[in-house]
Formats: sequence, C-alpha cells, structure tokens
Amino acid sequence: MTVFAKPKLLVVTTSFPMGCQSASAYHVKRYLEELADKFRITVITPASDYNIRRCEWSGISLTIIPFRYAPRKFRILANKPGGLPAALARKPLLIFLAPFLWGAMILTMIREMEATNVIHANWSMNGLAAGLVGGLFKVPVITTLRGSDIAWAGRSALGKLVLGLCARYSRCLVSVSHGQKKQVKKLIGVSDLICIENGIDGEIMRIKPVDASQMESELRILVIANLVASKRVDIAISAFAELSTGKRRAWLDIIGTGPELELLKALAQKLGVLPNVVFHGSLPHYQVVARLQASNILVHPSMSEGRSNVVRE
Repeated sequence: MTVFAKPKLLVVTTSFPMGCQSASAYHVKRYLEELADKFRITVITPASDYNIRRCEWSGISLTIIPFRYAPRKFRILANKPGGLPAALARKPLLIFLAPFLWGAMILTMIREMEATNVIHANWSMNGLAAGLVGGLFKVPVITTLRGSDIAWAGRSALGKLVLGLCARYSRCLVSVSHGQKKQVKKLIGVSDLICIENGIDGEIMRIKPVDASQMESELRILVIANLVASKRVDIAISAFAELSTGKRRAWLDIIGTGPELELLKALAQKLGVLPNVVFHGSLPHYQVVARLQASNILVHPSMSEGRSNVVRE
C-alpha cells in the first residue's frame, strides 16, 4: 500500500485558470497556492479550449483533470466568461447539456476518489455533486458558495432546491461575506456557515497610489469584468461618453472578455469614444496588477456581486 506524506484534497470547480497565464477564476487558483504545502491537490474541472493535465504556478504543482462532457465545439457551459448562467442566457437550449456535464463530473470524481481525504467544491451545483460522491465514499465535503449561487436561489425554485440539497450533503458550507451568510439563512434556513472573506493578493497591497497631479493632464479609468450582460459594462462606456474632461486626455481601459465584446465595441463607436476605449481582453494576473497601478479610477457597474474581488483589490 502506498503511503503519502500529505492528505489528498480533491477540488471540484466549473471555473479554473486552465492555462498558466489565464486569469479565469484566479481566486480559486490563489487559495490552492496557500494549501499546496499541506495537501496533494487534484482539480476536477470541465474541459474547454485547453486540455492539459498538469500545470505549475509559482513553484507549486497541481494535477488538473479536465473532463469531457460534449464535443469540443459545444464545451461552452463552463470555464467561459460568466460561466453557466451566461452560457444559458445566450443559448437556453444548452440546458440539455447540463446533465452530461454533471454526469461526467460525478464519474470523474468517482475515478479520482482513491486516497482522497476531503473534497472542496466551489459553487452550489458542484457542491451537490460532490456531496453525493462524498457520501458514497464517506469523505467529508466542504462547499464554498459564491454570489451567483445566492442570485440563482433567489430567483429560481431550482436554484433554491440545489442550494438546500448542497447544504444537506456538505459537511461544511463557506460564505465569502457576512451579507451572503444572512441571505443563505433567509433562503433555506441554514445559519451554521463559516464566513471566509475573499482575500487580497499581497502584490496588490504593495501598489503605490498614482500621483494625483497626473490627473491634471491624463485620466485613466479602469473596468475589470467578464463582458456579460450582468456586469453592465455598457453603463461605464455610456458614462465615459458623457464625461467632461476639459483639457485632459481620458482613457477607458476595459479588461475582460465575453459574449458582449462586439456589442460594447459597437456602443463605443456609436457614442464616438471608441478611439479612447481600450479593450485589453483577458490578461494574466500580473498584467491586471500593472493596469491597476497605472489607473486613477475603478468603475464597477455590476448588477450583483457576492463579495467583489475587483472592488476589494
């Protein structure tokens, strides 16, 4: 029998940075960095445009298991900007792929359960799937809830049912804010959540404020968001078009990608500000830090957040 020096942590998530320079779900990758010296970590996540088995960041090593749930062209339910809600909002018929996604997720978890000591799931639907597998193998499950879980449960009977079952089958629930904790109690009556607020990367804490005198000649406004309808980046562009800057040059930097990209470019063109709106696309985290350092103002017009990482940063 093989004896391991570290316990095995199985992580289940429908969003994860599948490339070493990807910024997708950076918060998930970041907390795993902190746990890498205590656990052997295996990440189970849906396959997307990247099909890699192992990747290293900052000297840590994770085993990544991307599972296939559909032909490549249809793998757009997860690991994409806005995740499953945004994908279904664009193409509601994709709901028929959801059972295949979670069926493949459960089968992959079962295959990877050998020597697993604990399962950590991100988001309620993944927590429900992990709870079923964990119960079968008598392995404890911890589920971290996000803002999208609360929004889904608040507007949908199915979302509320999933949240309740996730709470039932998880050994422990984690909320990312005290406000979210209160909402979960109101929705399903569960109050014994552990609140672990989203942290701030130490690199960001070391950023020096921009010299205020710089704004006399140039103003740089920054938006960091997935380009999906709920983030309302269109509001930021419309407000930028109304901005009176006098003699100052003004720029609107937009970091992120998603299905709204072409619509937002068309809006900027229509309002006559496209030359001053810079669409950077998805950037690796170190470049996001550099843009934060070079900006004067952050604009975050999102309609709903659980605990906004962007605002805290």
